[in-house]
Amino acid sequence: MSILMNLSAATLGAGFYTLFTAYKYISERTYEPAYNSINLLRFFLGIVSGVILASFGPDIGAKEYNPIVLGLIGGYSSEAVNQILLRMTEVLGAAIKGSGKDDYKQREAVLQAEAKNQQNLQRQQTVIALGNVLRDAIDKQAPPEVIDSIKKAMDEQNKS
Repeated sequence: MSILMNLSAATLGAGFYTLFTAYKYISERTYEPAYNSINLLRFFLGIVSGVILASFGPDIGAKEYNPIVLGLIGGYSSEAVNQILLRMTEVLGAAIKGSGKDDYKQREAVLQAEAKNQQNLQRQQTVIALGNVLRDAIDKQAPPEVIDSIKKAMDEQNKS
């Protein structure tokens, strides 16, 4: 019996919206019969929306409203019901996927690893360049303190 009441309330809401909209266009002398199919579609969409809101409204936080009132409101405003369903879908998707914190932490870890790899690559290139300088210094018989200084710089690069 309550399903029939919900359906009736949704039909009243959808009918009221459709008739009120048609009245507005007729009174403004802008009514186009070409839009009859859209009006009919909006009427049936309102009925479905009203039944959805009347059936599930009390379960999603609208306990203070009678299901018949929710059916009437849902029938009148299928856009509102659509927004509610979209929002619930987003919330459910976020609950399943997880919060953005997890994605942020993963991206941060990847960036830190990339930065560390870049530092290691720069260190290796510095050691290679210092090795070339050391070889040239030995070939040109540079003073021992210069050679020691180059070796010390290479050791520091290898340690860090």
